[in-house]
Amino acid sequence: MQRMAIRVLAVVTVFALVLGATAPSQARIEAIKGKRYRLTKRHGPWMIMVASLHSIPGRSPTAEEAADELVYELRRKGIPAYVYKQEAAIDRIKTVDRFGRPQQRAYRARDNRICVLAGNYPSVKDRIAQKTLQYIKTLRPKFWEEHGIYRKTPGRPGPLSGAFLTINPLLSPEEIAKKKRDALILRLNSGVEYSLLQNKGKYTLVVATFMGKSTTHIGDRGLDEVAEKFKVGSTLDQAAEDAQQLVHLLRSQRAKEMLNPNLIHLLDNDVFDAYVFHDRYHSIVTVGAFSSPNDPRIPELIQVFGAKPRQDPATGRTVLTGEMITIPGRRPTDPPVKTFLFDPYPRVIEVPKPTRIAQRSRR
Repeated sequence: MQRMAIRVLAVVTVFALVLGATAPSQARIEAIKGKRYRLTKRHGPWMIMVASLHSIPGRSPTAEEAADELVYELRRKGIPAYVYKQEAAIDRIKTVDRFGRPQQRAYRARDNRICVLAGNYPSVKDRIAQKTLQYIKTLRPKFWEEHGIYRKTPGRPGPLSGAFLTINPLLSPEEIAKKKRDALILRLNSGVEYSLLQNKGKYTLVVATFMGKSTTHIGDRGLDEVAEKFKVGSTLDQAAEDAQQLVHLLRSQRAKEMLNPNLIHLLDNDVFDAYVFHDRYHSIVTVGAFSSPNDPRIPELIQVFGAKPRQDPATGRTVLTGEMITIPGRRPTDPPVKTFLFDPYPRVIEVPKPTRIAQRSRR
């Protein structure tokens, strides 16, 4: 019976990344015999390098045919798998000969090979990734039992025992970093009421920004006082909570108090169409869902929330004063429970859209 050589690569990787998961028990992974599922930048970022194959000249099946068959078997088991063709590459290095004269030498940086990669995981430590990796290592694909050969060693008893986790080879470091940021943003905004990710518009207006506190401290004097200031009430958690409270306030009937009767048309069912968005540095509150940054309502909203010149009663000078809104006390004589200060210069941003990771993982 004709056979084909199968060899598993060994590479070193150091990145951590995005959402998307898979397990041996997952269902609804497309598996069509004869169809080629090619690796793209949408997959990963962490994946399992299942095997690296190359053909034996004059023999069949080819490496491409074997890779397609392995991908089909993995997909039938609920594991999204893909084919990646690595082209041979020749690089050159500068060196010197034995007389000290400069010269260039060519070397083969990599060979032609067909790789099978599987899974879409956020990091190398992902629990499902580790579980699936161990599962794949024990597999003995039926097609390869009949048509493939491999070098059996104590450390590699099966054809896929050398599988390992790596990153999608199509992704650049910049793209990987972006996927990591996207994963963090999705996690921070998951399950958040009135999340900006739910905004159906293309643009929105940032009206308030909440940031955690930071400080630079030299020496150990006064550290206890500094630490006291940085308890829960001064952290990003508090910033996120304040932003959430402001959104609820803007979506209440109290929001009408900020407007004169001529601007009631800016409200949506008598409240502001407000949203909240969190990232690792701050939380923002936005208003509106616009299809264009030139929407005529935007200048009117900027006029409502932006800082305005007012006379300082103490000095008589005209100063730029930020707008604010308060949560009143229980009784008219009680001081406000909380006061929120709006950004002096509201700005238009594009509405971030959540990455369709769950959909990608099923392709």
